[in-house]
Parts: sequence; structure tokens; C-alpha cells
Amino acid sequence: MYGMRCQENCPRSIIMFSIKIFKTADHVLLAVCDKELLGREFREGEKLLKIGSFYAGENCDEVKLKKIIKEATIINAVGEKAVKVLESMGLIHPEAVIRIKDIPHVQVVKL
Repeated sequence: MYGMRCQENCPRSIIMFSIKIFKTADHVLLAVCDKELLGREFREGEKLLKIGSFYAGENCDEVKLKKIIKEATIINAVGEKAVKVLESMGLIHPEAVIRIKDIPHVQVVKL
């Protein structure tokens, strides 16, 4: 819910994202979506974008998200705000973003 106050040690921040982190011996995968998209589904022709449990983890503000992005080796991002953060950090080219029902989605692999 956009506009809610963050409940985890960031009283002046607004929750904007839902994140989930998956760790292996070699990689840190970050799944991030704009909070208001969580639980929604978008279909365009044969393409289906389900924003479900893969993205459902903890609530996060932009400051915390940027710190986690720096540690991640693989990023899967959905939503205007999430993709904009990656662009602002120089991690993606706008042409790498796909859209399904005008919802942006991008994947990043850091080598």
C-alpha cells in the first residue's frame, strides 16, 4: 500500500517496494517490485507477468533498496519505481526493459 509508513527501523521513509532475497554460495538474487503491484497479474497476448510470492518478502524503502542492489549479483525488478532505481544507478539500459500491459520488467546479471 503506497503511502504507508515503514515499520522496520525507517520511521521517516515510505514503503515503496517489496523485496525478497535468495542466497546461494555464489550469488545473491534480489526480487523487487513496486509494492502496489504485489499480488497482481498482467497478461498481454501469450505473455504473463505474475507478481506473487517470488517478490513477497519484506517491505523496503529506496535507501535500503539501493544498499541491497549493490550486494546483489542477480536482480529481477518489476514496476516503474523499481526499474527507475536501477536506471538511476546505471545498471540497466532503457532498451533492456520489457513491458507487459505497460508494466516494466527487467533482469540484471552482474558479471
